[in-house]
Amino acid sequence: MGASTTTLLGVIAVTIISLMVIGMLIAQGRHKARAANKELLQNLLNQQRKLNNVLRGLPSSFLSPELRDFIYQALLQNIKAQIPLSADKAKLLEEDFQELAKERARLRKNPPSVAAPRLNSEETNLHRQTLKSLFLFIKRNYDSGRLTKPDADKLMSQVEYKLVETALDYFKSRADQAMTTKHFREARVAYQKAIDTIATSRQAQLFKQEEIELRNRLQQIVEAWRDDRKVQSSGQAERLAADMEGLIDDQESWKKKNVYD
Repeated sequence: MGASTTTLLGVIAVTIISLMVIGMLIAQGRHKARAANKELLQNLLNQQRKLNNVLRGLPSSFLSPELRDFIYQALLQNIKAQIPLSADKAKLLEEDFQELAKERARLRKNPPSVAAPRLNSEETNLHRQTLKSLFLFIKRNYDSGRLTKPDADKLMSQVEYKLVETALDYFKSRADQAMTTKHFREARVAYQKAIDTIATSRQAQLFKQEEIELRNRLQQIVEAWRDDRKVQSSGQAERLAADMEGLIDDQESWKKKNVYD
């Protein structure tokens, strides 16, 4: 009887311990799942913020209809992925989804104006960084299999074209600023960087005319720099000659003073 009781108590103890271990494992699993969901949701929110920055922050002329629609599609997929992870905000997310879908459809029918705005070099450089982020996002979508190669190539080519175009605007603006103060070296470097941007781009064939104009302008800057140095050298020679004449006059005056003394 005593042995049976001891055995029964042992079985009960083992069962309790097993249940506790199972409970701990379940709790740990739930905690890990909640942590993973929280991390996934945060990544989705970060991606949504970046996509909105591209869509709302870039001038309309920077985005082709295909690029704009791709961003809308990515945003809609992002919101849809958030819904099962945010039960308390599911209704609001559904409303955001519907509103964004309507906005996408409206802009597909009536694309925004593509008039290029006048930007300073700082604004252009800032938009270039946004375009680079968009390029990497498209590439990640292709690498993950969410985009086919033809679609990814088309979208990335459009971003690359705009990157070259904005680089030329940026460097020409820097060169013009340098020329207003006759900083010829800075202007020459800026135009050379613009030419190098075209030469190293896969879009080089589309910018042949711009490259010719840049090389002509670069030659004009080099000649203007050369002429400016000649003028400066001539001015220095004239000042040196004037100084020598003044010195001779002073010497003659001193001699005359000694004679009369």
